[in-house]
Amino acid sequence: MRAPSGQSRASAVRRLPCVVSFGRASSTLEETKVMESQGMAQTSSVDSLAASLLSATLMFDRASLLALEALAAESDRRVLRRGEVLVREGDASDRFFIVLSGRFTVHKGDSTGSVAEIAQGELIGEIGFFAGLPRMATVLAARDS
Repeated sequence: MRAPSGQSRASAVRRLPCVVSFGRASSTLEETKVMESQGMAQTSSVDSLAASLLSATLMFDRASLLALEALAAESDRRVLRRGEVLVREGDASDRFFIVLSGRFTVHKGDSTGSVAEIAQGELIGEIGFFAGLPRMATVLAARDS
């Protein structure tokens, strides 16, 4: 991830819409437990934030924070600008996301307006990812925050 000029990486994560993505190539929770037991789970502040947000979701509330930090360490980070597409309706659901900062809008079909808004700590695309279904909506970064 490249921060805008004059900003640190951590500052860019706090100011712009940012997500962490988890895909088929990311570590599984079982793999992260092995990494954790071998002392291999090194974390950054972004990984810690992602793990903390994941632990607050129903899907991951039983996983240990160390396992989630290890999973977050294997994830991809993405910063988006206002109007940039995160996922497009109909595309393959090969990953899911958790919002670290900013807001995202959900657009369905030919609708002119958004049908929902997604904020920090919310998951995007998890249903399609785990069910093997195509994306059910297009998700855009709502604004630079």
